[in-house]
Amino acid sequence: MEITPLLAKLPSAVRPRWPWGRRSAHTLLYVTRTQSFRLDANSQGEALGEIEAVEKLCEGADDLLEVVEHAFRARPPGRRLWLLYEGLETHSLALPAAQVHGVGAAALTQALCFEIEALTGASVVNRQLGYVLTTSPDEEMRSYWASLLPQRLFERLEKEVRGKGAKLAAVLHPGGIPLPLTQAVEPPWRRVEYWPEVVICLAVRRRGEPQEVLVIPTEGLTRAAERELAEWLADHPGSVFWGETLRADHKLTPNAEEPSLDLGSAEGLTRWLGAWAKVLAQRENYALPLVQATARVEKEIVYLVASGVAGLMIVALHAGWQTYLKRDYESQIQQLEAIQKQMDEYNQGIKARNERLAAADKTLALLEQSGSLAGVVEKLRRRPARLLAALALARSPQIVITELEIGAPTWAVGGVSVDFSAPNAYAGALEEALRPLGIKVNPPAKASLQENPGGENRGPWRFKIELGDLSLGGMRDGVVR
Repeated sequence: MEITPLLAKLPSAVRPRWPWGRRSAHTLLYVTRTQSFRLDANSQGEALGEIEAVEKLCEGADDLLEVVEHAFRARPPGRRLWLLYEGLETHSLALPAAQVHGVGAAALTQALCFEIEALTGASVVNRQLGYVLTTSPDEEMRSYWASLLPQRLFERLEKEVRGKGAKLAAVLHPGGIPLPLTQAVEPPWRRVEYWPEVVICLAVRRRGEPQEVLVIPTEGLTRAAERELAEWLADHPGSVFWGETLRADHKLTPNAEEPSLDLGSAEGLTRWLGAWAKVLAQRENYALPLVQATARVEKEIVYLVASGVAGLMIVALHAGWQTYLKRDYESQIQQLEAIQKQMDEYNQGIKARNERLAAADKTLALLEQSGSLAGVVEKLRRRPARLLAALALARSPQIVITELEIGAPTWAVGGVSVDFSAPNAYAGALEEALRPLGIKVNPPAKASLQENPGGENRGPWRFKIELGDLSLGGMRDGVVR
């Protein structure tokens, strides 16, 4: 059982100190194919000690977990771990500005996932995605820089790092550090970075702006990559931009005339990794595609894109869409669930319509029970006049009507009586007169207007009689005269 997570829960006053000293605020682990390099830093990004080499092969993303386990077996990382993996899948993408203007984060993630699928021909289901908006010289297009990692692998890395008493701050590609490396200069500046699988070109035109980023895949596309790189350099000439080169791989020939930094040398690695420590620790407003827990790509979101509006776009972009659907079993399950949801909504609509039809049938039955339709209409037309006539004719001389309240579904008539029993007689006469009209008469409520303690028969009395509308069901058959 790992003891580090248990010790992290103890109060700081009783927590035992690590035998190697106080834990650092940040740890950077730079992972290459042949070996890895560890650097610890304080909260300001200042290096604590020398860079340590970790002798462990990492031939692909599947070996990344073993590298992390091996790197921190003897000594755990600092409180926050930054994993710089040179094999991380990374892309530069461009979307029409009109397509993404005003959309939310979920819709933007969907659009980027489709662009990556169209670019690589591979599914991004169950991938953890990180992306940032970068500067684009074309106002009609929006440029993005995105990186992604298998979601299951990211979760296992999180669990492993958490078991060491630390937090996985992010997984990121080591390319694209957003500041000059060979010397401190003001914008405009540019840099070309040569990595094993990609060439990353970045440029900053003005201070405070995010960098322009172009990611050029180099695997099997050396000539195409050289042409694309040449076009980018032509758009960012040395006469305007101060230039430098970073070398971590040599598939393409770097520009020998520009200042360069070689990660194969101890000096170049120390300067480069130390610069990364300051950038990540100080967390300034740099545009970096960090793969973090908050940028998770959900399967449901990817499927909605795949089965919705962009489905036609994918069909037009590549003919292999059908092959992708056949191989992607999970996407088919999502499609069936979406169809089932639509069927449930349709059934609910049918149920609501049937309920409305049943209510209409009930009303029609009441009309039929009340006699001919013409007779019912005549009753309803004459009912207000009949009501007012009954209120006047049923009144005795001992009663004075002072108010008449009309509202739905109850009405009320009120007044003053000099006789205690007169309101009761008035209510009885109203009930007999209004019953054929479908109007219910409730017993009167009475209250003495005098505070004289001479008994309840001391008058006069204020009374109120409430009338209830029984609608068609309370109307008798027959013709109103």
